[in-house]
Amino acid sequence: KLRDVEVQLRLNNVNLIMERKQLMSLGRAVSRWRVCAARQSDEWLTEQSKLRDLEVQLRLNNVSSILQRKQLMTMGRALSRWRVCAARQRDEQQKPLDVEAQLRL
Repeated sequence: KLRDVEVQLRLNNVNLIMERKQLMSLGRAVSRWRVCAARQSDEWLTEQSKLRDLEVQLRLNNVSSILQRKQLMTMGRALSRWRVCAARQRDEQQKPLDVEAQLRL
């Protein structure tokens, strides 16, 4: 009986050693997973930051584009007014010539 108990204790000891090794292996795997997850989280945060920067840049570009479009529209209106004014001046300058031509007839 004593030998059976010794054998059983040795088997239990071997089982405990195996379980401890498995737990240590699992612990190392969990640690590696945590490190990997932390890296991916950092990469994700970096990518999120880059995405936010791009969104801000797009908004700034959009605002700049809107401002440029407004400037072009303002310049276009100013050019139209200038053309109208120039046409009126041309017409005013031609009126005396038209009057003189009619007087000659």
